Amino acid sequence: TFFMVGGAIMLFTCFTASYLVRRESADWAKLALPPILWVNTAVIVLSSLTLEAARLVKPAASRRWVGVTIGLGALFVVGQVIAWRELALKGVFATTDPHASFFYMLTGVHAVHIAAGIAVLAYAFRRAGRAPLGLCAAWWHVVGAAWVWVAVLISVL
Repeated sequence: TFFMVGGAIMLFTCFTASYLVRRESADWAKLALPPILWVNTAVIVLSSLTLEAARLVKPAASRRWVGVTIGLGALFVVGQVIAWRELALKGVFATTDPHASFFYMLTGVHAVHIAAGIAVLAYAFRRAGRAPLGLCAAWWHVVGAAWVWVAVLISVL
C-alpha cells in the first residue's frame, strides 16, 4: 500500500507540475467548472470521516461505516459523471482546449483511483471487521486529499 500511495502522490505531483507549466501558454482559457465539483469535494471529505468512524468503533460495527464510505465513494464517481455530462452538454470535451483536457484527465485519473479504493474497501467490508482498516484508510485519505488538491488546482489556479 505504501508503494501505491507513493506512486499516487508522485503521479499527481507530475500532473500538477504539467498543469502549472501549461497554464502559462497563450492559448490557455479558464474553464467554467460545474458546481457539482464542490459537492463532490464535500462527499469525499465526509467519506474520510466515515472511514475513520469505522476504525474507531468495535469491529462488528465497523462494517456499517465501511459500507457508508463505499456508498459515498460511489456517489463521488456518480458526481464526476454528472460533471462530465454537464460539460459535454455545453460542448466542452477533452479536445476543446488545454484546460478542458487537464480537467478530464485529472478527474478521470482520480475517479480510477477512487474505484480502486472502493474495491479495497469492498474487500474489507466482506471481511466484516476482520480486515485491518489502517492500510485502506491510508489509501483513501491520500486519494481524498488528492481530490481536494485537484479541485483547488483546476478551479483556482
